[in-house]
Amino acid sequence: MTVRVYFATNRCADDPDDPTEFLDHACGEDPQNLRFGIAEVDLDSGDVDFTVAAESNVGDPETQVLGSEEVFDRLRQDMLDDPADCLFFIHGYANSFERALYRAATVSRFYRGIGSGPLSKKLHLFAFCWPSDGVLFGLPNAYRSDRIDAMLSGPAIGRTILKALDFVGGLRPEDRCNRRIHLLAHSMGNWALRYALQHIRDEGALGRTIVFDQAILAAADEDDNALEKTEKLGSLAALARRITVYINFQDAVLHVSDWTKGNPDRLGKSGPRRAEKVPANVTVVNCSKVITQKQVTDPEDVELGDASETTHNYYRNDDTVRRDIVQVLKGLSDDLIDNRRWVAEKRYYTLQEIIAEPQVARRRSSRRPRRRVASAARAEGPG
Repeated sequence: MTVRVYFATNRCADDPDDPTEFLDHACGEDPQNLRFGIAEVDLDSGDVDFTVAAESNVGDPETQVLGSEEVFDRLRQDMLDDPADCLFFIHGYANSFERALYRAATVSRFYRGIGSGPLSKKLHLFAFCWPSDGVLFGLPNAYRSDRIDAMLSGPAIGRTILKALDFVGGLRPEDRCNRRIHLLAHSMGNWALRYALQHIRDEGALGRTIVFDQAILAAADEDDNALEKTEKLGSLAALARRITVYINFQDAVLHVSDWTKGNPDRLGKSGPRRAEKVPANVTVVNCSKVITQKQVTDPEDVELGDASETTHNYYRNDDTVRRDIVQVLKGLSDDLIDNRRWVAEKRYYTLQEIIAEPQVARRRSSRRPRRRVASAARAEGPG
């Protein structure tokens, strides 16, 4: 199965004129520099084949060619030809460029499921690939390095969102696809999102319009009071019609982030510090009862242990959570989503039981990457 993923990145390219690889650091001296492109991801082999949109005469309104406009227009046409909503995906910690695109593509497979029934959601994917180092243990402090890069990448994510708004705003009504755009930020992607929101606010665009219909914050490696503070994630409430926060008390990765990195309690592990203070359009869903630790059977995953498995990556690995997210993306109101129980004293919903669904096996490929092709399936990081 091949999935198309549109992308933006502030990673440095090996060749600015004809990129064949994106590196583990930002472009030059300015982490806000952006490149846009389109990737075809083979979910069976893990091959990622991408092309980068051309840029020329940037800064000259009369002659400039912007890669963002080409990519947004291709996405618009896809959404017209194959009607479906778009999901804007921000990956987490320890993801290479190719792995981030692979992760985005797996979301399409997992959420679409089999067929087109009520628990299936077809999506077009747009991923922002910020310059994570893509390693867990290979640097003196890989977590700190990624955290700094995520923070510095926030304005680039904000620029991408504003460019998309400008593109849509410039369309004639008859050229619009009139589909919804959703947001999914996972793990450290929520930390990057904080600084994207700050950039949008600094540009005076906060509250200009609703950008996202559904915003999903999964396993958020953010402070537990982030949604209470407009300088953190609180201003997302002005850009999204509804925000759903998924938490898991057993999240092993966020436990490490909390206790060994000197961070406050994490939003994705403990939930909001003061639930009564979060914006009214925020819903919290506690996954702790249904998530179980997946047995590690692949030797390549042993060193990662639980970090690569369900307790942190449940947004794509756990059947019950995926079922819940699909219903959120379909726009069902909270009280109509099945398999939930409202806990009034905690101000959150709790998921009840695992619903087993068929799993799609993933084959591993020994083929060497081709030009502009890389394999992302073999390395499963936590983010």
